[in-house]
Amino acid sequence: MEKLIEIKTENRSLPVLKPIAFLPDFIEKLKGESLKSNVIMLVAEDEDDMFFVACEKEWKPDFDNNDDYIKIKTSDGVCEDGKIKEITLAKGININTIYKMNYYELMKNLVTEPDFDLEPYLGINNQLEIVDRISKKLNEVSSLPKLVVIRKTKKTTQNSKNSNKIQHLE
Repeated sequence: MEKLIEIKTENRSLPVLKPIAFLPDFIEKLKGESLKSNVIMLVAEDEDDMFFVACEKEWKPDFDNNDDYIKIKTSDGVCEDGKIKEITLAKGININTIYKMNYYELMKNLVTEPDFDLEPYLGINNQLEIVDRISKKLNEVSSLPKLVVIRKTKKTTQNSKNSNKIQHLE
């Protein structure tokens, strides 16, 4: 069976609308506190940039009446082979902020072992709900999501040229 939804780049396809995780130390490297979750969900691409939203590992009662949060139907996950499998990485997503990051930087910081291809995608109804809710939010001028750009910092001193610190721009 062909992959359900993916973004194809020159190097590798990345799954869209499927929870994936950053390496544990990546979030600690970020300056600022805009991205607190190491689990994300890719939602779009633009040339060498990827756009994603943060996933919530636990669903809190406060999220029920907040349009910025979408509950993941964890029992409806769909694997590459079409089999149903529980989604365990996330219980919800936050669409209040959309993050933008370079594809190559993103790939260097993703957990790939065990292979994230084995993790299930969201079920089709959940996928449609997320696309619909993000589209509506992008069309409402009064409640546009915040865009946060995550990129490597560029140091000017010779000693720190190869810094791996990550910064975010709002």
